[in-house]
Amino acid sequence: MMLLLYVLVGACFIVGCWKLAEYLVNRFYGAEFEAQVETIEVPSDEELMKLTKAKIEEVGREFGVELDKRKTKANMVKQFNDLLDK
Repeated sequence: MMLLLYVLVGACFIVGCWKLAEYLVNRFYGAEFEAQVETIEVPSDEELMKLTKAKIEEVGREFGVELDKRKTKANMVKQFNDLLDK
């Protein structure tokens, strides 16, 4: 049962169904899990533009977003934000 829960929550995060993932975690773990959750800050556009294209791609991977380094920095940042907003 736990493995199924991990798979479902992981799939929800990958496709961007944050509310469903949050519901599943709260349903099965309740308040004890909420205390263990870290807050991850999404870098601003200005912060991303200061990075190299390779580093922007790396940051994107940390958030589960695959970016194309052949694009300009501005397009990579736009793509990053567009994919996170889904």
